[in-house]
Amino acid sequence: MNYLILMALLFLSCKKENSKHWTEVNIKANNYLTGEPITDVACGVFYSKAGFFLNVETIALNEGFTENGQYSFGFKAKKNGFYQAEAAFDIEKYYVINFSNYLYLDYGEVNNFQFDLVPNGKLRLVYKNINCFDENDEFFLYYFKNLDVPNYMFDSNPDIDINYGCAIDVTTSYSNAPAGTYEYKWYVTRNNVTTEYIDTIVLSANEMNEINIQY
Repeated sequence: MNYLILMALLFLSCKKENSKHWTEVNIKANNYLTGEPITDVACGVFYSKAGFFLNVETIALNEGFTENGQYSFGFKAKKNGFYQAEAAFDIEKYYVINFSNYLYLDYGEVNNFQFDLVPNGKLRLVYKNINCFDENDEFFLYYFKNLDVPNYMFDSNPDIDINYGCAIDVTTSYSNAPAGTYEYKWYVTRNNVTTEYIDTIVLSANEMNEINIQY
């Protein structure tokens, strides 16, 4: 008897999931640098239907967090209205490589979404002239960029970011920055002689670090 009940439940479940309106959402969130799953991403599936005078009623069908880097939800879609999946990341904790906040779903299909995040650390810039020649000393930071994170680069403007003189002693505030290996390049001009430099620094997740240039 119990066997027959189990078979009936399995049959009903398969029939529902194979219907043309059955829709699934699978969201994965991984650490871009290590491939490890991220478990604290808030996710949800919502239904919206336009009402009178274009008023929109939005209903939460399911909300939760990624577990072991995944959030999954299945439901039977109605014929009208719009369905969307949403994921919310803490931008203080993560730099987002791949992300779209509102993801409209295809009905009757499995909707797979992959988000790649990099945990943030905090980075600041410190530079100081400790070997003054004269007030014509010149310092310019070309750039600092994360070699592990695509397109993450600070690029200085040579028209406004050149520093002159001996009394240069600058410390910026800490800012969120994705973990990884940073490369930075600068030049110093003294007595009409220009020397270029390049170096690297590693910023770990949740670490406070600084690019320290004493020239």
